[in-house]
Amino acid sequence: MRSLLYAAVFGVCLCGVSQAAQNFTVDDGDPSITYTGQWNDTLYDPLNAGGSHKVTGNPDATASFTFTGARL
Repeated sequence: MRSLLYAAVFGVCLCGVSQAAQNFTVDDGDPSITYTGQWNDTLYDPLNAGGSHKVTGNPDATASFTFTGARL
């Protein structure tokens, strides 16, 4: 059986005009993430960002996050 897919917290490096790297943390509940297929939230755990994270056992499920960045 395929292992569970975790879409917990996405760390993304976006770069501004000054070419200085900036890190942005996006929680798995952010509307900029698009989920397809069956995803479930885990039980509340204060150690999870936002209290829970998404899990799936469906090999066809996907999570997409689109952003614009610059190459350093």
